Amino acid sequence: MSKLRIFTVIAIASVSVSCQSKKALDLTASALHQALLDNNYAAFKVLALPALVDKVSKQRFKLFSLALKALGPIKDKSMTGINVKAGGGRSGTYKLTMTKGKADLKLTVVNGKLNAFNFDGADIVQASTTARKALMLHA
Repeated sequence: MSKLRIFTVIAIASVSVSCQSKKALDLTASALHQALLDNNYAAFKVLALPALVDKVSKQRFKLFSLALKALGPIKDKSMTGINVKAGGGRSGTYKLTMTKGKADLKLTVVNGKLNAFNFDGADIVQASTTARKALMLHA
């Protein structure tokens, strides 16, 4: 097989893996966002690895939920980065634009399960601070 054919086969395989990884990450990002909007901790537990569920209590999940609800529904979601690792690990970064603010989302999926996630940005930080204060008032 010529060097050009080998390169072409490798390039096509890489594009295919990246497309599959992007689709899997997009589905996980959407499922996570919906679980948070619905404050559906049971859905989160199905989506996530047990180690992540252990790190994210119901109370902490509710805090994330309240913060995202404050920003409203997603108007635009664009992937800004993807990283595919040997052994099944995939990471994706997104820019989210909601009706009342913006946030960056980074998530990692291992063997089809959510391993980690982080929302960042001025709007989500402010919404989280407001949500934390509201939870303290009702505690």
